[in-house]
Amino acid sequence: RDWPLQDDIRPQLWAQMSEAVTLQAEAPIAYASLCAIKDRKDWLREGMTDQAHFMLASLTFDQIEMDLGRTEETITDEEKAALRRILRAFSLRNPKVGYMQAMNFIGILLLRVCIDEEQAFWLLSILCEEIIPFYFAQQLVGVRVASRVIRLLLQRRLPRLHAHFEATSFPLELFLVQWL
Repeated sequence: RDWPLQDDIRPQLWAQMSEAVTLQAEAPIAYASLCAIKDRKDWLREGMTDQAHFMLASLTFDQIEMDLGRTEETITDEEKAALRRILRAFSLRNPKVGYMQAMNFIGILLLRVCIDEEQAFWLLSILCEEIIPFYFAQQLVGVRVASRVIRLLLQRRLPRLHAHFEATSFPLELFLVQWL
């Protein structure tokens, strides 16, 4: 017999099975504290002394702002504010990865299915840091590999479309990244 997961328990199971709950419990700084950091003074007030860490993370804030408007047409102002906090907090938590384009698409999806914003943040963190870290490495290796696989599938399954994309130098990766 088929027992589908109910939508309301799915995010809790994701958080438990992915170990996002453990990541949250062991985090050196809480999500709310990360959200409260707006500038270098806030960073220092939180007891963080590595100023290079903050500077590296803060370099991504402008890119996050640009991409918030590109996320999707139906995003509400409330969702946009929450997504901004999630993405900025992740950049502060993990400046080696920082923010990469397409994280906004994953972030909004998680925000919409999770119980709350914080759960969405910890799920994004575990995804980007442990489950699929290669997708969001600085050179976007995972995205490039997945794009190549999709190009090969197009070549085999839809050869005319593939030939058209190749003939027009269509930048398929630009449109694939939100679905990968």
